[in-house]
Amino acid sequence: MNMSGGSMEYLSYKVEDANFREDTPERKAFRAHLRKVANAMHKIEWNDSGDGEDGEKGGSALHIQFALSIENNGSIFVGGGGGGGSGGLITFSLSGWGSVSGCGGGGAWPLGSGGLWGRIDSTGTLSADYVDYRGNNMYVGNSGQDASLSTFGTGGASRDISGSIIGAGGTGGDYDTWSGGSGVNSWSGAFQVYPGNAGNGGDTGDYAINGNSYITWVTTGTRYGAIV
Repeated sequence: MNMSGGSMEYLSYKVEDANFREDTPERKAFRAHLRKVANAMHKIEWNDSGDGEDGEKGGSALHIQFALSIENNGSIFVGGGGGGGSGGLITFSLSGWGSVSGCGGGGAWPLGSGGLWGRIDSTGTLSADYVDYRGNNMYVGNSGQDASLSTFGTGGASRDISGSIIGAGGTGGDYDTWSGGSGVNSWSGAFQVYPGNAGNGGDTGDYAINGNSYITWVTTGTRYGAIV
């Protein structure tokens, strides 16, 4: 298992830095598309290499692009950022090699889904501990909790495997906060330890309301977050 990136030999950097002329609108548009592809490849590579994945950015509550009237008798909140996933862990001790995948980050308030456990095999489909064909113990991290209207989601709980502890996933953000995933907390009883990197928490959403000039407010109600 690779740690700290490298499962694709850092291909995302080569894609992002591809050298070609950008002297037409089509070529400039293609460059912008490559940046998005490179960003996605970077996240996949880091996740596949046992590192924690960054939390996703929270979305805007309202994005208005045409005239309308709003009677807000409740509250409008910008979304919080998702919690980052913790890094994976590989250990070697008297009992042999072992691997623990990362734990998912918590979902951001109000409706964010919790991050899943880190992948522990090449297919990314296994969700239970197992012993591989070499006799190595493979342990799956815990998933983060979904958010609800009453609270943001907590990160996946740490796994303690014979004293080798993998860090918990980060807590999901509220509308005005965000939390990063924690890394490996501590370990004992292992001769060698190879920890992956924890993911960062996602940013809060851009705006509570984007396109305020289009809106005629009958009742403004409660609004949290930037209004533009």
